[in-house]
Amino acid sequence: MKWKHGLALGLGIVMSVTASAAESRVAVISVNAVIREHPDVKPNESVLEERRQEFEIERIELVEKLQGMKASFDDVRKEVENRALSEAARADNFKAAQEKYVELREYEKEVRDTQLKRQKSLNDLRMRMRGRIVDKIQAVVKEYAARKGFEIVLNADSGELMQVLYHTKNVDITEDIIKRVTAKATVDED
Repeated sequence: MKWKHGLALGLGIVMSVTASAAESRVAVISVNAVIREHPDVKPNESVLEERRQEFEIERIELVEKLQGMKASFDDVRKEVENRALSEAARADNFKAAQEKYVELREYEKEVRDTQLKRQKSLNDLRMRMRGRIVDKIQAVVKEYAARKGFEIVLNADSGELMQVLYHTKNVDITEDIIKRVTAKATVDED
């Protein structure tokens, strides 16, 4: 008996969705195409490129300083191997080389960390800019769909989820499904 009730429930849900969809006007949109054509894209790209160039200048300065530190370390290391120096002088140079090596490794880490932070900063800025554009597009879609009588607007981009960008309340069957599921749970308890 339970499987017949489950089958009837399933058929009822499908019929409800089918009837609702038959009455609904549905539209699709390529959100990526709209984003590419949005007037904010070019100014955003200019800001991102300016920021990228600033970070590149900073990176070059960091790398130049790093190369100078490597050269200094190499010079001290060569003095450690200089047989013309006394043992005490070579020992002092060895200690200096160790200190420079530690400084060099710490600075290399700082350079890597700085580059990662800058890349993250650029990515975060890019995502915030894209989010603002998407918000503007969704507002336009909502207004256009309401004016034209569309009840559902889907993102039609391939590789993207078929995301609902707009819908009216009468195509939302959540409450109906909740009622049916809770009614089924009540029947199953009896």
